[in-house]
Amino acid sequence: MTLEEKIEETKAFLAATKGGPGILRRHGMEAVFKLIGCTDRAYVTRFLEAGDFQRALETAREIVHPWYRCQSLAMVAAHDLTHEEAQAIIDESFDAAFSQSVLNRIAAVSKWPLEVQLKLCTQRSEARVNQFLAIIVQEPHGLRRLNGLRAILIGVACNEKLRNRVLKPIFTTAVNSHGWRTERHLWGCIFHTGRFDPEMAAKLVALRPQSRFTRRAVCVLARNGIVVDFDS
Repeated sequence: MTLEEKIEETKAFLAATKGGPGILRRHGMEAVFKLIGCTDRAYVTRFLEAGDFQRALETAREIVHPWYRCQSLAMVAAHDLTHEEAQAIIDESFDAAFSQSVLNRIAAVSKWPLEVQLKLCTQRSEARVNQFLAIIVQEPHGLRRLNGLRAILIGVACNEKLRNRVLKPIFTTAVNSHGWRTERHLWGCIFHTGRFDPEMAAKLVALRPQSRFTRRAVCVLARNGIVVDFDS
């Protein structure tokens, strides 16, 4: 069943719901989530915890919504599999991510498969990062672009080459993006960069107007002996 068919089924279910708006509010969204497959991600987790890999994989593959299918397949691929098995499943996860039509959503879900791919093969990870970057740089809205870039960064933060590859467009985008939502996304970039390269994280902090996010970053970096110079 396609996502469109699932949505139509959901609409029919909601139209048939008895008891008025109160019942709809209490049960409507739960029904929506179930019908499009979002809640099945929880079942994937349960099957993995129980050691039932096959049911976890089957459930992940059946999830209609590509965002949740991508996440769930990455969860399955991260478990104790042969390299070939894990690579095949993580490729399915990437396919699910790329099947989305919204640029920001494609990049924002990248964290999950990228973290697994990096453990499997650095060279393939580099190719995937380039794919995601080529997509997200087309996003005209600075805030949404930062959101996607942050997710890519988190997925590869432990790799210096890939981390620096993603930080370049983050620095460029940050110059023309403002507001508390921007600072929140940048705090995520600063935090994950600072785990591996505090000095680079400090450079990003120094570019920002002082706020509760930069003050938090200054405190975190100070624990590593890094002082942020806002006047440089």
